[in-house]
Amino acid sequence: MNNPILVSTIAFDGYDLETTLEAMAAAGVENVELAYSEAYTAPVTEECFSKVAADRVLASLKASGLNCLCLAAHTDMSLTSSVDKFKRRIDFAKNLGADYIVSTAGPIANRDQFLKNIKILGEYGGQVGIAICLENMGDGRPNIIDSAAPAVELINEINLPAVKINYDFANLLPHCAERLRPEDDYKIALPETGYFHVKDAAKYENGNWYFPAIGAGTIDFKSILPVLAAHPDPIPLSLELSLRINRLPDATPIRAAVAVPLETIGDVLKESLQFVKKYISH
Repeated sequence: MNNPILVSTIAFDGYDLETTLEAMAAAGVENVELAYSEAYTAPVTEECFSKVAADRVLASLKASGLNCLCLAAHTDMSLTSSVDKFKRRIDFAKNLGADYIVSTAGPIANRDQFLKNIKILGEYGGQVGIAICLENMGDGRPNIIDSAAPAVELINEINLPAVKINYDFANLLPHCAERLRPEDDYKIALPETGYFHVKDAAKYENGNWYFPAIGAGTIDFKSILPVLAAHPDPIPLSLELSLRINRLPDATPIRAAVAVPLETIGDVLKESLQFVKKYISH
């Protein structure tokens, strides 16, 4: 199938939006996932999600000729304050013309509150035409979604068409200390998956994790991507190149103090796009 291919702006963490979009367009990107993820990008404030901010972002997208199909707005969705906070993010995504919004769920201890919240938010997302895609976590701490099996169980329990899984291949490895392999795990999630983060992973000799170009890590995307291409539903594939992030052996994230050079980002992006497009018709 002709799966939509997106690229997350997280690859350009540390650069302003105009520089990021210009570089993405030069690399042949057409669709973007805008990353506003707490703890993994530059500081995120509530002003980022205002109508004024959306208008500025739309102007930048138009100038670069790019489309925003997804907003990555990772936040804890299991707090009593999460509903109003996440509705602002849904509205922001809608104002950008996006179809999807991505977030993690929250700590397993808050599962009951999360379920109350997501049922409200799932109904709201359905009303405005935004699919909420819940991501398997990567930081090693017990989460409502640690892998495919609890994700599928959760989606079935929520039972709302606007709530799906965002399966992140690379998150699984550090989060589950390599007890599970994404080449097998994603197949469990596939029936309830509405979005994929295509991200590779590898380890340094000291045991720290890093996230290289797609196809250059330890995940067998040569076997995975043809399956996704053959799936009857063209599920969007977002290349999430988390080049500024490493993870310690216990999966704790470490964000580098300085941004990755633009030339390096461009090279990794082009290599990744070339690799993915070998398997996905475009």
